[in-house]
Amino acid sequence: MNQSNMPRRRHRTLALDRNEGRKVAARRLARTILLGTVAVVLALLWLGKQYGIDPSIMLEYLGVGLLFVAALVAAGLVGALLLGVVRKLTRR
Repeated sequence: MNQSNMPRRRHRTLALDRNEGRKVAARRLARTILLGTVAVVLALLWLGKQYGIDPSIMLEYLGVGLLFVAALVAAGLVGALLLGVVRKLTRR
């Protein structure tokens, strides 16, 4: 059969398929992180209710925990930035 008579197909490269797979995986990971976070917050509030702790106090604890984690992330970012600056200065 002559190639000119064959229907034209849209050719996808392996790189395009791989990139699309990464996008799908990133969306799944984001959804899993969000659902896990919601589940943990609800579980902690339920546990507080079971032990007779006021929900407002539990939310304060969650807020303090979130601030603590944010401070650790910020410290890590500052440390990485400082290491990058030191590396750049030592190369010169």
